[in-house]
Amino acid sequence: MNRVVANLTRRVCVLAGLLVAGLAAAEPLPPTDNQKPPYLAVWKESKYQPGAINQYNQWLNRKLVWADISPCFFYTAAKTWSEVELPFDKAWGKWVAEVPGRRVILSPFLLPNDGGVSKLAIGATGAYNDHFAALAKNLVENNLGNAIIYIGPVIDWGAVGRVSSKEDAADFALYWRQIVSTMRAVPGADKLQFDWVSPGGNLGGVVEAAYPGDTYVDYIGLMFGEGSGDRHIYPYPPFASDSEKRYHQKMAWDLVECPILQTWSAFAKAHGKPFSIPRWNLSADHTRSEGFDAPYYIQAMHNFIYDADNHVYFAAYFEYYHYSWLSPTNGYTTNEPKAAAVFHDLFVLP
Repeated sequence: MNRVVANLTRRVCVLAGLLVAGLAAAEPLPPTDNQKPPYLAVWKESKYQPGAINQYNQWLNRKLVWADISPCFFYTAAKTWSEVELPFDKAWGKWVAEVPGRRVILSPFLLPNDGGVSKLAIGATGAYNDHFAALAKNLVENNLGNAIIYIGPVIDWGAVGRVSSKEDAADFALYWRQIVSTMRAVPGADKLQFDWVSPGGNLGGVVEAAYPGDTYVDYIGLMFGEGSGDRHIYPYPPFASDSEKRYHQKMAWDLVECPILQTWSAFAKAHGKPFSIPRWNLSADHTRSEGFDAPYYIQAMHNFIYDADNHVYFAAYFEYYHYSWLSPTNGYTTNEPKAAAVFHDLFVLP
């Protein structure tokens, strides 16, 4: 059965590749200014917010690109519960109120980095519910009561609240239920929605055991960065031409990247949930284990997002400094100009 599914996924990805190459007649759904799914969003470093989002909208001739207002997870960790309760700048409430239709996405801290005093297993008992009630109250009071909240079972080494066993996964699922039930119960928070986000490419085992159940989930998502991790695909051969680079980018998409997306889109569909991509981006790994300035990846992701069969509700590009910044906002010049040009041409409105 798994082999049949894998073969079907491979065929779907090859068809998507043909779309990128312009060899298939079907066309992706045209983008709108976030009038209907799939909604476009962006994350940018907090020091540029929210003014940079307005510049980003101007770059794409839009008004309603949503903003991911999450703290930078690379360098920032909550040290206290008060930082869990208010992990966003209050300026965002004014930004949302200025233009009807704006919306924010937020990945709050699951636990503070307090030396291991706070734990998933304790959260699963409801002991931390007051902190998430406070978070919901702060969102409502700051005009962000329709935010999308996304949290995933963290499997990265050293991360606070790391899920490394099925016991951890069970605690995560119970903790998630506590969080969602608590936040939904806060007056005015009935429009909050919750996105359960996979931490990686593989279904089954620990990851699937962390799923809290359909009642507690509005969307199922995947954070997704370009780069196959396959040494036979990247790095590029020495002195590779543009056509050779495109060949490697296509191979990464067909054999690795697209099958992962299709797997999780199918998982969301099986649970009756829209699919989300709360963070997607190019990668600028200095070892060049990814495609770096990879316009093929941008085109393929666009086609995947706007393919109605994938049921993508929203997708947020992750514009992080020189690693994946594409737009000419804040006076920044991208390190990935070919991909940036393709991104602009595909997502700009007339």
